[in-house]
Amino acid sequence: YANLSIQKLKALARGLGVDEEEVFRVARGVCKGKEADGARDQAQVLEVLDLMKEVAQNAVVKTILEELVKLPPNPQKVVLKTVRALKDAEEDDAREREAV
Repeated sequence: YANLSIQKLKALARGLGVDEEEVFRVARGVCKGKEADGARDQAQVLEVLDLMKEVAQNAVVKTILEELVKLPPNPQKVVLKTVRALKDAEEDDAREREAV
């Protein structure tokens, strides 16, 4: 995680549609919330850190995220729907191949 700059963290927050401060808290390992929410908060911290690591290590994903954050919110939603449709189609194809 050493290669994550402030700009990358801000871009990640925009790409994920979350508050920048939340991403910075996660990057610092600071959990918020009550003790009862601790396990959920910790899981979210780990999930975001894993995602940040993937973005930092994958040039294609990093480029996609950089371009995505330049778009206004509505086109970002279209991109999200498109990505989900592509994922669903791939899963359908995989199921069909397994059935044969």
